Amino acid sequence: LKVKLGNTCVSTYSRTIYIGKPTATITSFPATDVCVNTPINFIGIGSANSYYERWYFTDNNQTQYYGNVTHTFTSTGTFEAMLISINAVGCADTVRKNITVKSGPIINFLPDLPNAACIPHTVTFTNNTIGDDLKFAWNYGDDSPIDTINGNGNATHTYTTFGTFSVTVYAKDTSTLDGCFAYKTFNYIRIYQPSVTLALVPPSGCLPLPVVLNATVSNPSGTPILNYTWNFGDGSPLSTTTVPTNTHTYGTDGSFPATVTINMQGGCNYTSLVKTVTVIALCDDDGSGGGGGAGGGGFTIGKTCLDKYTILFTDTISNTTVTSWDFGDLSPIVTTGVLNPISHLFPTTQKIYIVTVTRTDNTTGTTTTSQKRIKIIDEKANFTPNLFDICKDKNVLFNTIGIDSSLIKNYTWDYGDGTQRFTINNAQYFSNYGVYLNGNINHTYITNGVFNVKLILKMQV
Repeated sequence: LKVKLGNTCVSTYSRTIYIGKPTATITSFPATDVCVNTPINFIGIGSANSYYERWYFTDNNQTQYYGNVTHTFTSTGTFEAMLISINAVGCADTVRKNITVKSGPIINFLPDLPNAACIPHTVTFTNNTIGDDLKFAWNYGDDSPIDTINGNGNATHTYTTFGTFSVTVYAKDTSTLDGCFAYKTFNYIRIYQPSVTLALVPPSGCLPLPVVLNATVSNPSGTPILNYTWNFGDGSPLSTTTVPTNTHTYGTDGSFPATVTINMQGGCNYTSLVKTVTVIALCDDDGSGGGGGAGGGGFTIGKTCLDKYTILFTDTISNTTVTSWDFGDLSPIVTTGVLNPISHLFPTTQKIYIVTVTRTDNTTGTTTTSQKRIKIIDEKANFTPNLFDICKDKNVLFNTIGIDSSLIKNYTWDYGDGTQRFTINNAQYFSNYGVYLNGNINHTYITNGVFNVKLILKMQV
């Protein structure tokens, strides 16, 4: 357009006019399938007569302006991506591209033996992952190298240490743009070393000594125990049971190292620490020898609580005449006077004496002897609390002092606050578990006041 003003002045204005609609062109588009929830770049341009461009995606009916956009598909399927170029008067051109959105790998795997008690332990992982053209990386959780596997094959790994291991599988779909990626963790592969503890009931006694042996097993992995092998330590044959208890009678005196071994599914075995069985030839005067066995000696004894060191001996072998008593306390051997029954006062310097009686058969004139261990039981009740001045509802621990627990039948505590007395049956506990209790106990005082506490001992007379 030219405008002439007068004879000489001219003004000119020009503008390009495009005839026809614009052209839309997609210049960058995924060449392969894409993954759900993955940002994807789309680039498109319009022709010179385009006023602006916009994208339209059919997965969520979203419109995005400009030629260079990023879109994330949040669902799987096949969708259209449309580039629309529009000129100034509204003429438009549309280009459509189909795009397939995949879910990516759906990981699923399962170990055949997740729990074990033996090493080395081999685990096979069955791979049921869903997906195409997959590549896997297995992290077995034990600092071993990452195991890379192409395809949906199973994986096998051998663990060489005890512990708890998290197994993580990473999977990549190589048929998609940038590779659809997923991972899953399995908790846990548990390989725990069991332990076994041996308890003896009783742990000592005189001949013949029957002992109950009990195995207590800590087996966190739950691996089945096939059987128990018992070594009594006295040269007798090993014994095997399917239950955690056994009984054995010791026929000779001495100290015997007993053990129990648990034999696990998987081929490994674990042995307890040694527990010593002590067997003495002489029984104590109560027939126990310190915890079992039979009586003996051929004579009885009589004790009283009023005079613990004076004991009455009565020989019980028929058709014999007692000729002497040796009380084992360095006093003279008694050969005169009334010998059956006979009373003897023992010194207070020790608590155990070996008493020997000698007798003559009235028919044959044969001389025989019998022996027995005499236990002087004279324990004194004594204790101390861990606290003397306390607040209400405070717990106090009472500890016994200087008491030989093997000589105590019952401990009875009177807390002095009106609550019921509490009795600890030490003899019964030893009979059940082969261990003596020291009599210590806790008590909580729920009222204010000054309380006189008593400990009452009932001894193994």
